Amino acid sequence: MKKTIVLVDHSFHQKTKSSVFLKEILKEEFLIKEIWDNSWKGEKPVTADEINSFNPDIVIYWQVIGKPSEMKKIKNKNIIWFPMEGESERKNFKWLNYKKLGLKIICFSKVNFDKSSKVGLDSLYVQYFPKPQNQNLIKDYSGLKIIFWQRRKEINWQTVKEIIADQKVEKIYFRNISDPFMINLPIPSKEDIEKYNITISDKWLSFEELEELFFQYNIFFAPRLYEGIGMAFLEAMSKGLAVVAPNTSTHNEYIINGFNGYLYDFKNPKKIDFSNLKEIGENSFKTSLEGYQKWQNSIGEIINFINKEPEKKFLTKSELLEVSIGNIFLNPFLEFKIILKNLAKKFLLKATKDK
Repeated sequence: MKKTIVLVDHSFHQKTKSSVFLKEILKEEFLIKEIWDNSWKGEKPVTADEINSFNPDIVIYWQVIGKPSEMKKIKNKNIIWFPMEGESERKNFKWLNYKKLGLKIICFSKVNFDKSSKVGLDSLYVQYFPKPQNQNLIKDYSGLKIIFWQRRKEINWQTVKEIIADQKVEKIYFRNISDPFMINLPIPSKEDIEKYNITISDKWLSFEELEELFFQYNIFFAPRLYEGIGMAFLEAMSKGLAVVAPNTSTHNEYIINGFNGYLYDFKNPKKIDFSNLKEIGENSFKTSLEGYQKWQNSIGEIINFINKEPEKKFLTKSELLEVSIGNIFLNPFLEFKIILKNLAKKFLLKATKDK
């Protein structure tokens, strides 16, 4: 009989489908019960009672994570967390709070892996690669044909313009679909639209439509400053596009600047010479081919890690002191920031609905 997994997932992934690949892997070995977490909208997070109602053998948190005090109430103690973008910024005492629970961590980001391992959490590092379109890619690398998905304020249209500089561009597909709560992002002017032959779209594309788009273009600007995985730019690599990305995790864990992509300093973006575009694009595709095989080989390791019993973890005296100080002095301030953030989210959601 298959073991039952309760998968607590960020509800925005109902739209992006970014957790589908994991579910496809898990369903071969486990029965999956999904719980969608809406706390990012300012709603209550998933409770231990909701999880316990399924009487699961294993609990997996995908991106979202519960409070340690609530997770302690989960009856089955085999709990795994897949942390994503920004989790490496967590203070040590936050990670140590989860260490007491015996939480296991699976990281697609080396930065997250290093942080969780450093504090003694049982951690596994793997790299994900989507399946390449075919083994023998034939792609047109003549002319600069650019895709840019403007999702957040950190990397916007102005960033792209600075990197393109005075180079002739054949066309740009400007995907104007921002992440939740991102407002007033810059849009290309009429002059820019004419100069760069820009198509602006706010349509959410199907997988088939996205594949067709990737076929027509040869450069992809990574849309976010940091990534927990980086599904968008990895899909672009698997289609032979040359990815332009900030020199940050996880971009720089997949991309070697000047070999299979272009990395830049996001604090000081400068012109990138695309004269070797064909070589970069072909190497990008080769990286994806080789990486996909490694990913396939790591699936068994992931399943074994999920199945194994959690280790009992104990905090040292210095760690206990760090946790106590953090929870007493830093946590109240951080919790207040979260309350304000949730209130702002509720206000923005209401304002959007009222329009």
